[in-house]
Amino acid sequence: MILNNNTWASSCEFQNQGKTNMHLIEIEPYLWELYKDNEGIYLNVNVNNQATSWEKTIILDQRAIQEYLEQGRPFINNLACRIENSQIRNDYEKYYSYRDVCLVKKNAMLEIFLTWKKSSI
Repeated sequence: MILNNNTWASSCEFQNQGKTNMHLIEIEPYLWELYKDNEGIYLNVNVNNQATSWEKTIILDQRAIQEYLEQGRPFINNLACRIENSQIRNDYEKYYSYRDVCLVKKNAMLEIFLTWKKSSI
């Protein structure tokens, strides 16, 4: 689900103490969300392994951002699937060097997601 025609804008915006404008760019419900602020682009992947589930939230590097800009949503779908599989296999660090998102940014992402969820009901 693309939130609007302009990939870099969103109807959901969160101001974090004047430092960060977090935007929910795209979402594949129950699988992943893609966020952007003035510092980077972040991918939150929902990892489901039978009875348990968790999230892996990463900062996209410049190469991944460029691939997203060139390929769009299919790139993010593929990356999210590969990350989920590597998390389940417990070999993420072997194949990926994306940095994890800090707690402050995760909280901003959660706030924006909840705002989006309320507005989409």
